[in-house]
Amino acid sequence: MRVTIKDVAREAGVSVSTVSYALNKKGEPIKDSHKRVIDAAKRLGYVPDATARSLVNSRTNSIGVVIRKQKHKDEYNPYEVELIAAFSSELAKCKNWMNLYLDNGDNNSLLEQLVIDAKVDGMIWAGEKIPNQIQNILKVRSVPYVIVLAPEANPEVSTVQINGEHGVVEAIRYLVSLGHRKILNIAGFPNMATKRRCTYINTLENMGICSHKEIFCYYNENLAYEEVKKLLIQNDNRPTAIFAENDNMALSAMRAAKDLGFKVPEDISIVGFDDIYATQISDPPLTTIRQDLNEVARLACEYLIKCRDSKISLPLIHEKVPTKLIIRGSTGKVPAF
Repeated sequence: MRVTIKDVAREAGVSVSTVSYALNKKGEPIKDSHKRVIDAAKRLGYVPDATARSLVNSRTNSIGVVIRKQKHKDEYNPYEVELIAAFSSELAKCKNWMNLYLDNGDNNSLLEQLVIDAKVDGMIWAGEKIPNQIQNILKVRSVPYVIVLAPEANPEVSTVQINGEHGVVEAIRYLVSLGHRKILNIAGFPNMATKRRCTYINTLENMGICSHKEIFCYYNENLAYEEVKKLLIQNDNRPTAIFAENDNMALSAMRAAKDLGFKVPEDISIVGFDDIYATQISDPPLTTIRQDLNEVARLACEYLIKCRDSKISLPLIHEKVPTKLIIRGSTGKVPAF
């Protein structure tokens, strides 16, 4: 049988209200009766009922996290897995739960119902723009929310973003400093002026390099492998360096180059973006732009918990987490063809 607060009160010889006060009060017990309560709770193996506590203080001590799977992908990639781990770790530090929702973007009505039914103190939405109907539901339920890692800032909602443009500038300048002028960009979607893509083009042009080449691989590593292979077979105007907009495509480009007999970085340099764990153990280890997902998680979770605990409405936040160029073995000086 589950030990209840009444059992503890009976064992300690005090009232139920005294047990509740003694167990919920922070710091050292100040009365003998409080000490008896704590000793009795330990002897009986009493565990507080989180559900009952949440009914009293209107808190669940849980945060909802929505991860939307990228389109053109059949599975969640390592970057998304590491993002989930960052949120889980950050919430665990402050003794909160994570309610995880994995969404493929095909059924918004199901996601709406999940949000309606969710018993959470706040919601984190990762990646794409949050649909208007979801925002309306959260506002009606007075659930604070924050969007993380969205490609564009939204002044009307709280956001935590990555300063991806700075990372792209760092990567391109580094490749140019090594002598590279023929730099291929592996981008996501055609007809989509993402900040990373625009920054790649503008950085090269600002450095006087107006000849740039792009391929679009929809953030799909298998397509990146095939497209890079086709490009490297051509002897004329072959790139000496590749910059990919995420690590998965960069690692696929490395595999394609090696399968064709090219050496990395002796024949071609490769740079990625994200700094997923696989970049550290690839052969050679991949030079990449590090996103501090732990800091993203800290800022988002800290804000939502403050919103929950505050008795007044808090202002929106618009945070931008810096990136860092991590130089490893996949980049070197321009080869002499």
